Order: sequence, then C-alpha cells, then structure tokens
Amino acid sequence: MSKGMVLLVDDSVTIRTQLSILLRGYGYESMQLENGSKVVETLKSNDIDLMFLDINMPIMNGLDTLRDLKKHEDEIEKPPIFVLSTENTQPYVDEARSLGANGWVVKPIETKILEQILDRFAPSKAS
Repeated sequence: MSKGMVLLVDDSVTIRTQLSILLRGYGYESMQLENGSKVVETLKSNDIDLMFLDINMPIMNGLDTLRDLKKHEDEIEKPPIFVLSTENTQPYVDEARSLGANGWVVKPIETKILEQILDRFAPSKAS
C-alpha cells in the first residue's frame, strides 16, 4: 500500500526520475509534470499529498505556477509545496514563500532532507 502521492514538477526528466525512485524507496508514489501549466488541473483531479516544484522551467515556471495556485486556491486542495531548484538567492526564496511555498531545497536533494520533509509534511496514509 502506498504511503501517499507526490507531484514532481520539473523540466528535467533526470531529476524527476531520480526523485521518483527515491520516493518509491520510501513507499510513496509520484506523478510527474514537465512544467507548471497543468498543476492546477492535476490538483483538481488527484489526491496529492506533497509537491516538489522547480523554478526554472519553460512554458510556466515555478513562481508563475505558485501565482496560478494562489488564484485557484478556492478550487483546489493545495498540498505542501517545496521548491526544488539550483537557484538559491534570497529574493527567489522570499517570493516563493510569499506565494505559498512551504520550503526551499537546493538540487540535488539530500536523502536526509527528503526524509525530514516526508516525515513532517507527508505523513503516511498507510498507517
């Protein structure tokens, strides 16, 4: 039985695949999107427990995705959102947090940090 569903939004198939494999090892399933353009639609039609969101993506970047989520907050169940990015400048971090991100993680994610995020923000549904 799965512990929960994690949405991975990143234009890098390598990052999505690596994170998906790590999550599977912890008992979580994942859904993957290559940019933010379908995040609202995905959240409307799926039970998502946690989301990792890249900042630099084509079509709809992470900050625009957070803005879009804010516009639709009455229509969706917004999961905890962690920005997963190579960017680590304070203005980006501050803007993401002001738009509703719960945290910021620099790529590549360390397994210890992933464990802490899962334990705190995606408690197991399998219990």
